[in-house]
Amino acid sequence: MTKKKLKPGKGIEQLEDRIAPGALGGALGDLGVDDTGTTDTTPTDDSTGSTTEGTDLPPADDTQADGSDPAEDTAGGGGSGSSDFESGDTSADSTADDGVTAGGGGDDSAGGDTGGDGTGGETAGGDPAGDTTDTTDEYTGLEFTSETLEDGTVVNSYADGSVETMSLDGSGSWTGSDGSTSSWNADGSGSWSDPYGNSGTWNADGSGSWTSADGSSGVQNADGSWSVTHADGSTESMSAEGEYTVTDADGNAVNPEPVSTTDEFGNTTETLEDGTIKTTFADGSHETIYPDGGYDYQGADGSGSWADAEGNGGWYDADGSHGWWSADGSGASYYSDGGYNEWYSDGSSSWSDAEGNGGWYGADGSYDTWNADGSGSWADAYGNSGSWNADGSGSWANADGSYGSHNADGSWSMTHADGT
Repeated sequence: MTKKKLKPGKGIEQLEDRIAPGALGGALGDLGVDDTGTTDTTPTDDSTGSTTEGTDLPPADDTQADGSDPAEDTAGGGGSGSSDFESGDTSADSTADDGVTAGGGGDDSAGGDTGGDGTGGETAGGDPAGDTTDTTDEYTGLEFTSETLEDGTVVNSYADGSVETMSLDGSGSWTGSDGSTSSWNADGSGSWSDPYGNSGTWNADGSGSWTSADGSSGVQNADGSWSVTHADGSTESMSAEGEYTVTDADGNAVNPEPVSTTDEFGNTTETLEDGTIKTTFADGSHETIYPDGGYDYQGADGSGSWADAEGNGGWYDADGSHGWWSADGSGASYYSDGGYNEWYSDGSSSWSDAEGNGGWYGADGSYDTWNADGSGSWADAYGNSGSWNADGSGSWANADGSYGSHNADGSWSMTHADGT
């Protein structure tokens, strides 16, 4: 629910709404006050300067029930007197006019919330700052109170003591009831800690560092390299080029023993000292993954494939078919039956099948095709095209509208763009 303080002076309008039409005068008459509609402006107390101008209610009594002077009606002060309104109303206890500063914090009595919130920062007629909303987090089920500060920052206070902040620039923070913390900045960097003594930071470029409660620590760099310092002082590191290094507590380089494991399916994986991972599968095939990202695969059936860290690679089958691809976008596949596909970095390509059919396609839209029977077709990038048949006949058409044909017997005809 939303709890929002109403402006002083709104209470009179609420009271009028509750009294049936025509009954206001009777109610005032019962109080011994003439309902003249408007009373003269008369200060209720020389020290307050408050008036009852423009109201249909009688002026506030100058004395309390015990005969003493009432508390001063000044900004920042607040009496604890019972409200005249029903439970649930959120209006001021007093009949201060719209010119009185409502900054004091009065006690919440059975009649409802008093007009001030104790900040001294609100004035009648202005929108209250720091409104709060009570709700429940749909994921955690925790109740929390959400408050929006003057700078737009949202503060969510959870029932378990956790606090979350979210700023307009995208930054924010989290403090958990268990002592964990997390903060993030508008540039994508941030930090974290857990209740067990572990902590870390991250940067916008993907780099970061961490420290563990056991004394170990680590660094991750934007280029993919990393290093770990163990609690005993030994280290592990991997360079951006894939070079794996291990040192002991004294800084001496050591060569770790290969680690070999076999899973339930009979596949054996071995990690070498340089970080290379070799796997021998139960069917007899092998795979090797290198620290720089390259790999090599040899299938039990004689097929295989490979790739390097630069984006080049290739494949082969047991029947002799093979192919390759390059980081520049070119590549080719050659099949055991004599067919092939080739593609080039400029976007052009060519192909041929085992029967002798084939074609070439240019990046500009031009092409040539040929068939095993000797026929074919062509087109260029300018709109001209043609075809030929196995017997030597053919036809053509130009982009200017002219066209022609030639026959196997050597005869031909041509129609110009002007129709001649």
